[in-house]
Amino acid sequence: MKHSIPYMLVGIPAVLFLLGFARGRSRRARISAIQVLTDTRAGDRFLNREEIEGILRNHAAQVQKPLQALNLRKIERELNGLPYVAEAQVYVSIDGKLRVALRQKTVLARVHTTKADYYLTDTGGRMPLSPDYTADVILVQGEFTGADLQDLKALVKALLQRPFLSQFIIGIALKGADYVLFTRSGVHRVLFGSPRHMGEKLDKLIAFYKSVLDTRGWATYRLVNLKYGDQVICTQS
Repeated sequence: MKHSIPYMLVGIPAVLFLLGFARGRSRRARISAIQVLTDTRAGDRFLNREEIEGILRNHAAQVQKPLQALNLRKIERELNGLPYVAEAQVYVSIDGKLRVALRQKTVLARVHTTKADYYLTDTGGRMPLSPDYTADVILVQGEFTGADLQDLKALVKALLQRPFLSQFIIGIALKGADYVLFTRSGVHRVLFGSPRHMGEKLDKLIAFYKSVLDTRGWATYRLVNLKYGDQVICTQS
């Protein structure tokens, strides 16, 4: 133990020297390349590369520019403020590359209201339409409050979890307190009612289609009523 103190006294200046040397190098370091990386699991068609590159230029983020001049957190906050970005991370790699990792918001539906159209995201939020790209998602009509959007999000997700229905149901409308589903065939509507017990209702709808309409024909009824949950009431054409 008596020999540890001299070694420590020698080691501390060496560490301080190395830290100072590394800090000096970091001040002189320059951007070697800029990489914009996108997470394609949610797609990236809404992300506007020109807009992203414009933000980087405004912050002097260019090749051969000093890294010391960059405020990475400020760039990150500005990118996270873009309407189509779910998450942005900005960092510098060991070899001096400035990397911008972006994840696009996931859209579930396109909502049409009397005032404006917007996309519903998988978090239950609103996202503006894009002038450059239109998502192939279910169409929805109605006036929605914040709570309504959460119900709508849950309903659309429940439909997407059932491949048969996600292919057959092409539209949703909120009329008063009731949801109405519109089918691809167009020969009948589904009065869904409130979003309560939506999983049970959707499973009953699938069972009804497989047991009744496959034998009697899809044009037999003009209205399928699931509003009361424990039964399926049909109105003939």
